[in-house]
Amino acid sequence: MLARKLCAFATACFAVLTLAIGGAWAQAPPANVPAPANDAATGLTFPPEIAGARLKYSTDYTKTMNRPDLGFAWSYQIDRLAVVTIYVYPAKSGRVPDGATDDLVLAQFQQALADIYEGAKRGRYDELKPIAAPGKCTIARLTFLCIDLSAIQPQTKQPMRTSLMVTGYRGQFLKVRLDWIGASDSSQALADRFLQTVIETIQK
Repeated sequence: MLARKLCAFATACFAVLTLAIGGAWAQAPPANVPAPANDAATGLTFPPEIAGARLKYSTDYTKTMNRPDLGFAWSYQIDRLAVVTIYVYPAKSGRVPDGATDDLVLAQFQQALADIYEGAKRGRYDELKPIAAPGKCTIARLTFLCIDLSAIQPQTKQPMRTSLMVTGYRGQFLKVRLDWIGASDSSQALADRFLQTVIETIQK
């Protein structure tokens, strides 16, 4: 049942890419306030570097945008090859059940997937399409709802992979987003190993 829900949602999101979009307006972003290196709610730790990826930026959304619902984000980058961003944020009310089976987690996964397709509409990705149906994956002993998609990087025209993972962790949502340049089997295997190291590291 869960797989059918996820597949139907992914199909609906992909269909949105065919719709025309209107003009967009921009405004200056607020000054960024970094997130803490240690997240008190989950006990997760975010060092300056993980597996060759340096912490590019972090954001405390409460102090930066007055959005406590968005929690925190930490983004790591390997040169121009990969960017992984980890988000930790609360439910609107109550605690988030651990794992990837609760409807709260499914709803967050669906919203995050919709955000990816919206980003494609706005030019972040070209030729975005799922590699396989969304489902569950296990990374460093944590089970996530996850999906991998292929795309073309608009500026360089290089093939790329973008991945989304969402789970419940110690009462919070834990979301991971990875953009990885290159679409060969070897590069995807490297991306998988990198994600494994990232999740293992932040749990220490």
